[in-house]
Amino acid sequence: MLWRSILSSKGYLSLSFLFILISFSFSGLSQLEFSGGIELGAATSQVSGDALSGFDKFGLSAGPFIRTTFSEKSSARLGILYLNKGSKKNANPKNGDLITYAIRLNYVEVPITYSYSIHNIRAEGGLAIGRLISSSELGTDGIERDFIFPFEKMDFSVVLGASYYFSENIFVNGRWSQSIIPVRKSPNVVNPASFYEAGMYNTAFQLMFGYEF
Repeated sequence: MLWRSILSSKGYLSLSFLFILISFSFSGLSQLEFSGGIELGAATSQVSGDALSGFDKFGLSAGPFIRTTFSEKSSARLGILYLNKGSKKNANPKNGDLITYAIRLNYVEVPITYSYSIHNIRAEGGLAIGRLISSSELGTDGIERDFIFPFEKMDFSVVLGASYYFSENIFVNGRWSQSIIPVRKSPNVVNPASFYEAGMYNTAFQLMFGYEF
């Protein structure tokens, strides 16, 4: 059911087309080296502006990527990730709190990053474009429902991270991403110059293991 919704998403098809187009464009540059890979792991996230705090929402982060190598230390990477974001408040029965609440956001995201390598460590930074493919709210009554005030279909983020290579092919990647445009606009903005009063923003940390070939 999950992968059916991804494959039927216009956003996913558009991002996939972009991925293929750039791949073929780069392939004509014979002086560059190309490699590909796949990574799989977990993400923890929160939504700024939802009156909750803490990275208590856990989910999946997985997908393929291609890398263009410019030199021994310098490269660029383009990926397609299925990524769970959102936020969550867990119940705390010990303190008499029996309420659980969650914002569940599922994205197909295309991160485009520049990487610089020092020995076995590869630092990266760039931008990511995400397409929201599904969203829901787990209410305080325990019922999951659609949002009355929906989230934006697109999420534009800045990305920073680093990978440690255990060998030429196997690595672990840690990554942080932060929305730079509200993913849900605020209905009442008191101070237009305030970044956080403009609406809600996604913040996510990802930890993934990968194989590059």
